[in-house]
Amino acid sequence: MENINLIPQEEIQYQAKGKAVKGTTVFFILLTIVALGVSGYLYYAHSDISTKVNDVNSQIESQRAKIKSLSSTEVVVRNLDLKFNSISKVIAERPHYSRLLDELKVRQPEGVRIESMDIKDGIVNYTGDADNYILIANFINSLLNKDFPGSDPELKDLFTEVKLNSVTLDQNKSTVRFFIVINYDTSKIKL
Repeated sequence: MENINLIPQEEIQYQAKGKAVKGTTVFFILLTIVALGVSGYLYYAHSDISTKVNDVNSQIESQRAKIKSLSSTEVVVRNLDLKFNSISKVIAERPHYSRLLDELKVRQPEGVRIESMDIKDGIVNYTGDADNYILIANFINSLLNKDFPGSDPELKDLFTEVKLNSVTLDQNKSTVRFFIVINYDTSKIKL
């Protein structure tokens, strides 16, 4: 037996259209709900990221303020570093006149007395008196002697030249006055 369909064709088309409208309505409602959910999530994520960005920006500003407050300290530290380096350089390169004076004292024979001394870069001017001429000659020879006993071995080449500028006999005191110029190597008295 065959099915007989007594529903008119227009009614069937109308029912099909109704089902299609219901299906598309449900689909668009579901699509709208999904779109609202995604947009809500994106809004939440955007606001969360914006809050984090604002927090990081405020931390950056706080750190910048701290750094700016330390600028005067930085200037002081840089100046101290420059001063330290300058002082270290001066100390390292300065002549140690105490070594020169010690060496002069070791080489000065008894009977020779120094009245005045003028030390300049590379030159020592000595004025003094001695008991006799031989002591002055011994003093000059001891300054030029590279193997003088009791002298510092590092300073054996310290004195490069000795000039006897004047010698006079002081008859009142029975002494010999002298003036000598001693040239020395400045690099030898630097540590």
